[in-house]
Amino acid sequence: MSTAAKANPNVPAPASDNTGGGAYEDADVSDEFCRAAAELLATTGESQYRDAVTSSPHHAKPVDGVWWGGTATLGRITLATVPGVALPADDIARLRGLLTSAADGHLATLAGQGYPVPLPATGYAWGSNSSVANNAMVMAVAYELTGRRLYRAGALESLDCLLGRNALELSYVTGYGARHSYSTDEVAINWKATVSRSGGVVCS
Repeated sequence: MSTAAKANPNVPAPASDNTGGGAYEDADVSDEFCRAAAELLATTGESQYRDAVTSSPHHAKPVDGVWWGGTATLGRITLATVPGVALPADDIARLRGLLTSAADGHLATLAGQGYPVPLPATGYAWGSNSSVANNAMVMAVAYELTGRRLYRAGALESLDCLLGRNALELSYVTGYGARHSYSTDEVAINWKATVSRSGGVVCS
C-alpha cells in the first residue's frame, strides 16, 4: 500500500472538491485499504498484506454492493478467484461462500422484478445501472466458482436489461443497439469517452 496513504489515513476526499464532476467524497477509506491489501497479497504473497487483509473489518463481513464509496468486494473477488493466494484454504472457502450467498440474494431480487433486474424497487437512483452491472459481476463470479448455470443466467439477464430489454426498450450503452441512450452525463464527455453507460436516469 502507498506509504503516503498509510501515513495519512484520515485525509479523505472533501465534499467541496467537485471540479469536473461529482465530489465523490468518502469519509471511510477502510474499504480501499482492504482492497489494496487484497490485490497486493495476490500479486506479491507478502505477509504484511495478508495481515492487513485478515485484520480488516471488511474481511469477515457479508459481501456488499460495489460502488465508488465501497470497493472491498473487488478485493475479495480477487482473493476468491486468483490461484495460489497466500490465505488458509478455509479462509478462501469462506470468502467464496460469502460471494455465492450475495449472488443468491441478487438472484432472488431479480426473480421478484417485472423486468429481470438485480435491484429492488427502491434501488433506482443516480448511477443505478452501475449497480446492475456490478451485481451481475458478482453472479458471474459465483458461476466461475461453482459452475452453477443459474448464476450465469442471472448475469446474462442483467446484461439483457442494460442492453435494451427494459421498460424503456432502450440500450443504456451509447452507440450500441437500434435504440440507445444519448446526451449522457457530461463527465463522460469531459473524459472524451467514445462509449459510455448511462446512469439510473436516461437523459435525452
